[in-house]
Amino acid sequence: LIGGRAPHGVGVSGAGDPLDVAGSLVRAAGAHPGLLMAAGVLAVAAIAVPTARARGRWGALALGALLVFPALAGASALAIASLVLCAAIVAGCAAVLPAR
Repeated sequence: LIGGRAPHGVGVSGAGDPLDVAGSLVRAAGAHPGLLMAAGVLAVAAIAVPTARARGRWGALALGALLVFPALAGASALAIASLVLCAAIVAGCAAVLPAR
C-alpha cells in the first residue's frame, strides 16, 4: 500500500508516556501518507457498511466505489489491485448478507 517496505516499528515500545506514543504515531503517519489514506478509507467504509446493506445491491455498489475511488488518486498498481479485490469482497458481502 505504501509503495515500499512496510514500517517495522514506530517507536511506541520505548515510549514513556501517552504523549510519546502520540508523537511516534504522528511521525509514522507522516512518513507513510499512503498508509494513513488507506486506514481512513477503510474506516469510512466500515461506518458506511450498515447503510449500504440496508440499500441492497445499489448500496453495495456505492460502497465498492467508495473503497476504490481514493485508490485511483495516485496509488501504485499493486495497491489499486488489492483495494479493488477488497472492495469486491466487501461489496459482495454487503449485497448478499441481509440487513439486520
